[in-house]
Amino acid sequence: METTLIEMLKKRMAGLEEKEFNLEAWKSGTALLLTRIFGEGNSYSKEIESMKVDYSSWSLRDATSDYNPREASKRLGHEILEMALAELQLPQQQSKISQSIATLLKDQSGKLEEAIAKKDEQALQNLLKNEKKEVLITLLAKALVE
Repeated sequence: METTLIEMLKKRMAGLEEKEFNLEAWKSGTALLLTRIFGEGNSYSKEIESMKVDYSSWSLRDATSDYNPREASKRLGHEILEMALAELQLPQQQSKISQSIATLLKDQSGKLEEAIAKKDEQALQNLLKNEKKEVLITLLAKALVE
């Protein structure tokens, strides 16, 4: 399901580049999606909902000649969605690292996998204390590369 949500967020991000972009319609759909993903009152939805194109005379007067208020809003929307995507993908990355660690430290009894599955930090620490330094160095190097 997370993959589908990630794809949906990427589609909303691509919507920022549409020729007939409508900020209000985009905000509405994106805020609904973010609320569905992160729950009611999340900061991403609030930021999206507060977006506006600032055509005030002060913002235009103070801006450089290449300032485009509409493009500034699109960039803000893009940044907000980038952060939301990063947050959604974080658990997937942690899961991959855990799987790599388990593969490297395969033990015949399966105690390591059991401790990881139970999220038993104390049992993991005890098991890892018994491992050789070389294995732990290999493990750390692999985790840093991934």
